[in-house]
Amino acid sequence: MSNEHVGNALNAWMASVNPEHSTALRTATARESLSLLNAATGAMDTPAMMRVTGNENVAAQQKDLFDTQQRTGATSDESIEKMLKAPATGLMHVSDMARISAGWSPVILTDNEANSKAYEAYLNKVVQFPLVTLNYAQRQTLKRETSDWNTLINAIADTFVGIADKDRGAIITGLKNLAQAASSTMETTQKTSLFCQNAINAADNVYEFYLYNSTCTFYEKSGKGYDTKQNDFDVLQVKLTLLMPLWTRANVAKIIGQTSSSLDNWLNDNSSSLKGTKPIPALQ
Repeated sequence: MSNEHVGNALNAWMASVNPEHSTALRTATARESLSLLNAATGAMDTPAMMRVTGNENVAAQQKDLFDTQQRTGATSDESIEKMLKAPATGLMHVSDMARISAGWSPVILTDNEANSKAYEAYLNKVVQFPLVTLNYAQRQTLKRETSDWNTLINAIADTFVGIADKDRGAIITGLKNLAQAASSTMETTQKTSLFCQNAINAADNVYEFYLYNSTCTFYEKSGKGYDTKQNDFDVLQVKLTLLMPLWTRANVAKIIGQTSSSLDNWLNDNSSSLKGTKPIPALQ
């Protein structure tokens, strides 16, 4: 694909996530209508966790970019140079633009926008970003019969192929938090939720974005917390890799300035809150 074609594709993608095109979707009336539609079509809660893995200090890179943007302007030459030299910060911005445009807000599970339909729109927008290549998009079914959530959590974590062993603990912690967040909103004896465990991996000048989700059913067992019986857990595995030859100053200049936040704020905006939830006995 020529530079001109890439530029045109990037312009089209940026237009698709432009807040001006989706402001009307974020009015209270629109959200209420969307909530009713999602309920009618079987949309689920989507507790989410975001992790940053790899051997680069992405936190320091994002702080450097954030501080530069605050000091010199969100789209200044200095800010562009900072993002150009730290591609992981660019993937963070792309993810944020897609999330905001799709209307997906995973932070509070009782929020009308925190649902599987909005997450699906977010996922599609990220996959369509023209500066990444899709390494794989595949489904895997995990069949487990156990009363111990840890067995299942470890099995899901094992599907994160390519994440270093030293980062596996962060993925497992995130999955446990997802189980806790989802189970806290149960109102009946059975509830199905969509776990969304995402990770940006920055290692050895390779920048990868993992978007893994799994549909899980919770069962409430009186006096014993939350338990599982035999169940099929459908895991969708998506991996994207940033195409470094396309990570040019001209393309970075088009992306930068749409969002601006610290790494902590970005992680919080992409992770469901555990406020008010209780640990699951089966995970202790």
